[in-house]
Amino acid sequence: MPSHPDTWPITDADEAPPTIGFHKLRVRFGRADYSDDRFCAYLQLLIDDQGFPPPLPRHVQPRRKDRSTPLPRARLCCEPHPKSQWPAHAVDAWFEDFLPPANAAQVEASAMREAANDMDEAACHLHLVGGREG
Repeated sequence: MPSHPDTWPITDADEAPPTIGFHKLRVRFGRADYSDDRFCAYLQLLIDDQGFPPPLPRHVQPRRKDRSTPLPRARLCCEPHPKSQWPAHAVDAWFEDFLPPANAAQVEASAMREAANDMDEAACHLHLVGGREG
């Protein structure tokens, strides 16, 4: 079996993998020309500024300086790394919902105008019930 999760075969053709790896994500973004470090920085900006889902926590075991020192405590890291994995459904949802900020503002303004027009139209058909005339 291939050693990298991105290259593992899918056993059921109809079943999507539950996670997506760093290298497949780089291809999906069209950034195959980016180095690992540059793509990590790019992903971190997307996570911080654009709501891209963070990777699943990755187990990191620090190296000890020499065998005479105790093994440092392992930790979980949630920063993008070439060994990181992302939940595939969260990545898919982000891509489906993503609009550049200028387009998102335009869509929101259009929706607000449409809602205001709908309310104005509905207000034209309101009638006072049980009120006093005078």
